[in-house]
Amino acid sequence: MSVRKRIIPPMPLRLSELAVLMRCLTAAVKLEGFSDKEKGVATQLMQRIERFAERQGAWWDKIE
Repeated sequence: MSVRKRIIPPMPLRLSELAVLMRCLTAAVKLEGFSDKEKGVATQLMQRIERFAERQGAWWDKIE
C-alpha cells in the first residue's frame, strides 16, 4: 500500500454532498481571488466528479 493511501483514507460522499461540492467548485473557478493554478485544480476535480456521476447515472440538474 502506498504512503498516500495510508495517510489519506478514502472519503465516500453521498450524491447530495457531491452536488454541493460541485456548486462550491463552480463558484471557486469564477472567483478572482484564486490563482490560475488553483482554478485548474478545481476544474480537474469538477471533471472527475462529473465522470463519476455520469457512470452512476446522476444528473446534476435533477439534484436538489
